[in-house]
Parts: sequence; structure tokens; C-alpha cells
Amino acid sequence: MNQYLGIGNLTKDPLLTEREENTYCNFTVAVNNRNDDTTFVEVVSYGKQAVACNNRLIKGSQVCFKGIPLVRAYIDNEGKPRANLKVRAKEIDFISRLKPRDEATAGAVSEA
Repeated sequence: MNQYLGIGNLTKDPLLTEREENTYCNFTVAVNNRNDDTTFVEVVSYGKQAVACNNRLIKGSQVCFKGIPLVRAYIDNEGKPRANLKVRAKEIDFISRLKPRDEATAGAVSEA
């Protein structure tokens, strides 16, 4: 099984979506690589983990995440080949910059 492990900062506030019995949270993390390049990784979490991410994270929050990578290749509007990396999070560690009402609670949240 492939796994992706990344540490970075959220590029904007997370977006929580609730549809029927499914709850999920999407956010993008900027991961700095050793050669000073930045990879933007879309992260999606589900269930209780999604609610925790929405309640605790804001733009700029630093997170460590581990999950299943999904890579999608496509051609953009200008005809150039592009790729998109999305990770279905299995574990997320909140490292810094929690929302003010949750400053006292920090730690890891695993997918339930």
C-alpha cells in the first residue's frame, strides 16, 4: 500500500461539507521540499476527523498528515499536462496555530 507523509501549512481555512450521512473536510497544505520547491497537497478527511480539522485548523496552521495518495493527471485549459496530488488522510497531527477556542486541546486525530 502506498502512503504519503507530509508536514506543512494550510493555505486557507478548511472547508467542511456534510451530505446525507457523509461528513468530510477539504484543505490544501503547502509542503516545502528540500530543494526549496513547494508542493501543494489537497487533503481530505472524513467523519470525526473532519469535524476536528474544521474546529481546530485555520489558514497558516501547521499539520503533519499521513494517508493514501491519489494522483490525477490531466491537460489544463492551455493544453499543458498537469498533475494533482490528493491525500485521503488516515492520521493528522495538529502542530500549531489552533483556533482560539481550542488552544487547550492539541494532538493527533486518527480516522474513525
